[in-house]
Amino acid sequence: MPFVPTVNVNLYLPNNSTQNSAYILGDAIVIAITDKKVFVHSLRRILDPESSLKIDPALLTTGPAVLKQLGEEP
Repeated sequence: MPFVPTVNVNLYLPNNSTQNSAYILGDAIVIAITDKKVFVHSLRRILDPESSLKIDPALLTTGPAVLKQLGEEP
């Protein structure tokens, strides 16, 4: 499954290094959220049982989005 945002890692040897190359080890953990709305609701309930379940639609979009400020009218 694709995920957002993509993370780019650039590694360089120091300028004074005499090595031509180096071995690296990388590890990543990915959680696949298949239903964003249900995920946000459940996360809010865990963090604060009295929290609002109203979700800004921009939060459910994939990619860059503009979120409303707290207290801002729709």
